[in-house]
Amino acid sequence: MIKRKKIPALAIALFSISWIPGATLPALGPIPPIASAFGIPVSDSPASKPYLSRHVEMKAPSGDILAGSSGSLLFIQTGIPLIGGLPRPIGNIGAYTHADGIVLAYFGADYKPDAGIRNFEAGTRLGELDARESQTRYSLSVYDSRTAAWMNPLLLSVIPTDKHEPRIDGLALQRQNIRLEYIPSAKTKTKLRQGTYDLYVRAEDPIAGGQASGIYRYTASMDGRSLADHVLDVARGAEAGLSFLGFAAPSTSILDREWGIKIAAIAIPRGQHLLEVSVADFAGSRSLVVWKLEAE
Repeated sequence: MIKRKKIPALAIALFSISWIPGATLPALGPIPPIASAFGIPVSDSPASKPYLSRHVEMKAPSGDILAGSSGSLLFIQTGIPLIGGLPRPIGNIGAYTHADGIVLAYFGADYKPDAGIRNFEAGTRLGELDARESQTRYSLSVYDSRTAAWMNPLLLSVIPTDKHEPRIDGLALQRQNIRLEYIPSAKTKTKLRQGTYDLYVRAEDPIAGGQASGIYRYTASMDGRSLADHVLDVARGAEAGLSFLGFAAPSTSILDREWGIKIAAIAIPRGQHLLEVSVADFAGSRSLVVWKLEAE
């Protein structure tokens, strides 16, 4: 069965950031993100391999992009660079340094950074979006140079108004060539052989009312025993790629063929069990799935 209920706002999860005592975190400004893709599998095209995103999607109603706090220009890249003869979809980039080594990078195919900006105060116009486009959206990533980690931009923002819970689209237990899928309508227990299985979760936070705060936390337990508790706060860099959720890099190694995220390896002994998986968004809403298992 699937249960949905409200839990306290996850702003308390700020403790999970390993910031330096006394550090000042900049603000993103009065415009909250409309959707967060931080740590969520995405791809640039249907043919490309998925990767875990490190950005949020923003919307500027006026077409202007304003600084949320004071800072300085780091670099600007204009024009769409080519990779293998094809345009890279990231488009133009404007990167700005703020207090204590925090870097905010704005980017998008229709984003036009202001090349005349050097040092600025809060409210300064950093760039604009192409007025000819009806979809006035751009993306934002936040880099913490002190800890060499990408930070969830929502940690610097006012929590978006998101009254809708995230959706768990799929659960799977996988062991070698055996894969068991959770079926919400099933009235009987899922039977399986005892042993160790990888637990994969596929979830999303759909945009409703023009906003979605984004998937932020995954938890799993079996028979009341905690198995996993992963928070999408930061992604640390490594030679092989980014490391989300506390797993080793590259993060794409934790994805299955259905783009589900591996959140735990579970030892399932003989007997009947209740496997509970919850997914919460940044605004504090969550969905809970209870999967009845019978191991032989």
